[in-house]
Amino acid sequence: DYKIANVSVLNATTLGGAVVNSSLTNVGTLTALTVSGATNLNGGLAMDTNKFTVADATGNVATAGTLNVTGLTTLSASANIVGDVTI
Repeated sequence: DYKIANVSVLNATTLGGAVVNSSLTNVGTLTALTVSGATNLNGGLAMDTNKFTVADATGNVATAGTLNVTGLTTLSASANIVGDVTI
């Protein structure tokens, strides 16, 4: 155990619970993650490889599944539609 002011901050398998800031750059695979507050992601976002993506450079969004929208939807430019449309 590594301790500061008699509080464990690190052992062989665990970063101490009292540690709230870190400069870790790689943490391996997380099996669960809860985020409270704004999250900045640089490099884009991909869920299950290509099921839902947000491109870093453009902000373009792609979904490999069905997009269901409830409520008002505003399109501020042209829309390219491929396939059937029900309005």
